[in-house]
Amino acid sequence: LTKKAKEVGAKIMNKTIMHQLLTNKDGAVIGAIGINVANEVPELVIFQTKAVIITTGNALRLYPGVNPAFPFNVANCPADTGGGQAMALRAGAKLVNLDLPYVHSGPKYFARAGKATWIGVLTDFNGKPVGPFVTKPDKELGDVTADIWQNVFEEKMEDGSGPVYMNCSETAPDDMQYMMDAFLSEGDSSLVDYMEQYDIDLRKEMVEFGTFEYNFTARGLDIGIDGSASIPGLYAAGNATGNVRGDITSAAVFGQICGESAGAYAKTIEGESVESNPGIAEEIELCNSLLGREEGATWKEANSMLQRIMSEYVGMKVRSESIMKAGLKYIRDLRKYTLAQMKVDNAHELLRGLEVLDLIDVGEAIALMSENRKESRGRCHRRTDYTFTNPLLGNKFQTIHKDKDGQFVLEFRDKIRK
Repeated sequence: LTKKAKEVGAKIMNKTIMHQLLTNKDGAVIGAIGINVANEVPELVIFQTKAVIITTGNALRLYPGVNPAFPFNVANCPADTGGGQAMALRAGAKLVNLDLPYVHSGPKYFARAGKATWIGVLTDFNGKPVGPFVTKPDKELGDVTADIWQNVFEEKMEDGSGPVYMNCSETAPDDMQYMMDAFLSEGDSSLVDYMEQYDIDLRKEMVEFGTFEYNFTARGLDIGIDGSASIPGLYAAGNATGNVRGDITSAAVFGQICGESAGAYAKTIEGESVESNPGIAEEIELCNSLLGREEGATWKEANSMLQRIMSEYVGMKVRSESIMKAGLKYIRDLRKYTLAQMKVDNAHELLRGLEVLDLIDVGEAIALMSENRKESRGRCHRRTDYTFTNPLLGNKFQTIHKDKDGQFVLEFRDKIRK
């Protein structure tokens, strides 16, 4: 990819994280601010542009991982911290579906998620199937119990009938080899390595299954069919978008669409200088304040506290208006304290500190949207004060953006844009 990009004249800025979008008085994107963290002393990099494409992935590290003591021991890329979603939100772009997080399941406490190609049956401790769908290993379908009964692992633990195991004791030898080959092709090589390292024979040993940390795959920018966001000059593709799902397929398709659309848009406008843009001074002030403190809290403290707040007040087991309003206050308090107290000593810590501030912004939007969805829907949004699913919202997406005065606006729109 790098080779092809260079062949067409692209300039690649390695180790330069993007943190802010620059907009003009009309709200159009005309540039961006990055921070080069290649050396111990960070360097601010200003980009002047006619269009920006965001492809920054999903948002991890908002909720505790399988081992909260190690914040980077997560199922997906730990550097995906909602940066694209956060900078788009601050610039006034609409985000969609943040109130309905995504959760994946697989071997419990094993950070690398993946359950799709397991050829076995989900059973209890005694080998009895926990679901009515599969009683023998099925290579074609697997065991769909966790897809239909999405909170099976938690419910079984809570009622005392768990744990739930992936049982491959009756998997045919050819299917077992197929499964191992599939793990490798899916990128689950660490799972195969682990089983080989500890001589785990799936024909003799069951593997306990559970869910991983909640994340925001395909929750983010609200884009049109041409990849455009809701503000001029901004485009997005991949898991940073909120109304397109398809993983690498949609990322590739919309990546190409965004490139074509952004190029066509750029030909229709004149370039605009960002030299005196107030966003630059604000970013410099923010970075200097974090770097200039002689004492203070670390980014890890702020990130850990955010995870506790999100887990307890905007969690997936119980949601209610009073709980989420309290959580929203704590998120905003955390932002205030983080801006006033967080201390970073070098470029790397500045990178991590800015990631946490992005996560706080995304967390605030999640809390607002979740409180505003006054119904229960799916596996991750169960409200005690609105236990029903509202059929009038069945064909709707919820969006959030900031108006020109910086106030949040929440709306429901049809899934299919008019």
